[in-house]
Amino acid sequence: MQQIDDFDLIDKYLRNEMSSEEASAFEKTLAHNEELRKEVEIRFDIMVGIRASEQQHILEELNKIDNQRAFGFKNLANSKKIQIISNQKTNKDKSKYSIIMIVIGIIVILLLVVLFYFINNKS
Repeated sequence: MQQIDDFDLIDKYLRNEMSSEEASAFEKTLAHNEELRKEVEIRFDIMVGIRASEQQHILEELNKIDNQRAFGFKNLANSKKIQIISNQKTNKDKSKYSIIMIVIGIIVILLLVVLFYFINNKS
């Protein structure tokens, strides 16, 4: 049972959850108890290792997000580029058709004028 209490005290000490009086008393105990001091060192190393592992995991996840975001922006940029090129083609096609329609309209008007001229001159 004493070992469980020691673990709780060690965790509390390492998480800096002790009052200053509790920490001072625990440090005095550490100074005289080699086994407890070794256990604190082991737990501290484990805690540092876990934090380093968590930080590495977080960095890896952030890198994945950055890569996905960069890939998404690249794809988005490519799709926008394709869309712009296709819009330019569509606009060129529209202007070709508009010019053709204008020319056809002018020809129809000229034909109507010529037809009207011949009808009026025959009379």
